[in-house]
Amino acid sequence: MTTLVFKRFFCKIAYPLAAWILWRVRPDASASACAIATNGKLLLIQRSYGPGMWDLPGGRIGNKETPEETVRREVEEEVGVTLGTVKLFGEHFFLRDDGIKRGVVHCFYIEVPNENFILKSGEIAAAKWVALDSIPEFHTQSVDTTLRFLDPQRPCPPSISKHITIF
Repeated sequence: MTTLVFKRFFCKIAYPLAAWILWRVRPDASASACAIATNGKLLLIQRSYGPGMWDLPGGRIGNKETPEETVRREVEEEVGVTLGTVKLFGEHFFLRDDGIKRGVVHCFYIEVPNENFILKSGEIAAAKWVALDSIPEFHTQSVDTTLRFLDPQRPCPPSISKHITIF
């Protein structure tokens, strides 16, 4: 009986509390791929969950995984593209509403020889190659930041520009 009571307590109170504390204290780390086709287009994805914003391929860094390994794994999982050379060209962090650092995004530059991709993951609703001058308006902060990496003269919202490190 006490085992059942403990399990209920853990599942209903202790685990959600621990998850909330970790969410407040530990920043997330993720890696995004800035995949550029030889014709200068950027690969954007739209996830099947959330508000449907356009984003870069990528995801959370797993245990004992480097940002480069993460970006290779995520791009293969999401759009079926096996990457050759990848180059870290910047990182940015984002803040929660209360100003606490919430996460770090490592941005990689990848040149892809052709525009072929296959949606492999159920989490991706759509993907498309987009010219840099016709990026959809409904996109994530990572896309804004990456565009800033690609063109430092590009106007960038002040809330983003102070959190960017370009290598």
